[in-house]
Amino acid sequence: MLWTRMLTMFTLLTVIVPTLAACGGAPAQPSANGVTAAPAASAIPPTVGIAPTAAPTAGIASTAPNDATQARLRMSNCIFNGPSVDVVVNGAVAVNGGRPQANLRALFASGYVYLTPGTYSVALVPTGKGLAQALLGPLDVPLAAGHRYTVAMLGQVGDAHHTPLVIDETAAYQAVGATPTSHGHISINNIKGLPGIDIANGGVVVEQNVPYGGFKAGLWTVGSFKDLDMTVSGAPNKNFGGFKGDGFNPPGVDTLGCFSGTYPGANDTETSADTSALTTIEFLQGWSGKGIKHGGSPTFDTFLAAIKTAGLTDLLTTSSPYALFVPTDDAFAAMPKAARDALLANPKALADLVRAHISPGYYPAQSFSKTPGEPWDRTITNMLGAKLVLGDSTINGAAMGDLNSFFVANGVRVTSIPVVLPAAK
Repeated sequence: MLWTRMLTMFTLLTVIVPTLAACGGAPAQPSANGVTAAPAASAIPPTVGIAPTAAPTAGIASTAPNDATQARLRMSNCIFNGPSVDVVVNGAVAVNGGRPQANLRALFASGYVYLTPGTYSVALVPTGKGLAQALLGPLDVPLAAGHRYTVAMLGQVGDAHHTPLVIDETAAYQAVGATPTSHGHISINNIKGLPGIDIANGGVVVEQNVPYGGFKAGLWTVGSFKDLDMTVSGAPNKNFGGFKGDGFNPPGVDTLGCFSGTYPGANDTETSADTSALTTIEFLQGWSGKGIKHGGSPTFDTFLAAIKTAGLTDLLTTSSPYALFVPTDDAFAAMPKAARDALLANPKALADLVRAHISPGYYPAQSFSKTPGEPWDRTITNMLGAKLVLGDSTINGAAMGDLNSFFVANGVRVTSIPVVLPAAK
């Protein structure tokens, strides 16, 4: 059913009650979502580009992620029960964050690839096949600096070829008046037999009459809300998804959902990773004081104070890209009080602690897994030189619960964790 995966979306996009998921910088520049972004910094070069599938020729190289001067492109495999596909750009399988964008399963989106502005040939091919067997494309897609794009593959399983939907997300969010702290959402309607979809968040219709084969952008309630409804357009009593109860939409992020299948009949949804134009510091500050009735969203005030005391605010505002595993306030509260108080009063110890939670490098969506959609399975290194072994809901073997990531300005990945990692090499 569609809302089996829509509820999965809300473990990424929204903190839901009672099943609650754990879920000032320099002057702003134009961003890739049409609002604001942090000034770019390229202290840590990423591993991004287009890798060849056969001949060992050079692929498309990218400099450090820069939301203002580069474009971002991702592909959406929005075919219900469709085959796995490889993402091909300029005739070669894309490599992002050191991982080929291959074997992208049905109802999954790839991570964004940062690219120099220009026109690129893109295609989706069945995994392991060549362009002659392409299900989508090749088609030329012009990319402008400072813009984010999604190319979605639409249609039904069994179609010999599929229809492309090219979305300039930046322009779409600008058109609905997005701000740096908005909660934006784009819905694609690929449900055959359903000419329009209405989505109401907190009792307010935020995306109206999303047409079959098209999309709509909307601004959802920021913070706490009650009820989410998805109905047939013009028929509010025909509710075929959502939930009743309290929820929470984090500020300063946006996501994309592609609804696919048939109506009436079997359908489902693909949900992209959450993306933000805010810096790490701004993003974490946005969660302060955002509790919900019957539970509470994670907050990060203790870690923010540790960053300030350690004198590392500039590092986390202007240095990128990196992956940050940020302990919640509850994680610090679980420490013995004497040990916590001593730690928070020691700038050097705090500096080591913060660095223990940072891994330099570019780690976009899907890059912690060997196959998109599979559990994490990768070993990375933090700033102290210690290994972080990322497993299925574990880090170095310690259980982490739901490990959900947000992607903030200039290629930075932020993941909330329920424990404080040891500051040891």
